[in-house]
Amino acid sequence: SFPTRRSSDLFIEDLEALDQRIFLLYYFYQESPETIAEQTDLNVSAIYNRLSRGRKRLKERMTIDGF
Repeated sequence: SFPTRRSSDLFIEDLEALDQRIFLLYYFYQESPETIAEQTDLNVSAIYNRLSRGRKRLKERMTIDGF
């Protein structure tokens, strides 16, 4: 079954504040990594790394939660 909004909210809460912001800007507001890098004073490769780690955490969390 597809995860509910509630389960995805719980995942977001597991991330550090900066990672939450990056994840939301990229996946929900569809900002480019370049734009996010400018807004967060990080370089573009750091944005990609944080997105990758966030996806990995989501996958682990969904596996643990049975999704």
